[in-house]
Amino acid sequence: MRFNKEKFKEKFKEKFKEKFKEKFKEKFKEKFCSYR
Repeated sequence: MRFNKEKFKEKFKEKFKEKFKEKFKEKFKEKFCSYR
């Protein structure tokens, strides 16, 4: 079986985006709460 780089990249990007969004939301909430 040949390794599918494209598919892998897509999956990786998706996972990365999700993780990033989660982290970003948490940080944003913290900052936002502390500023209010």
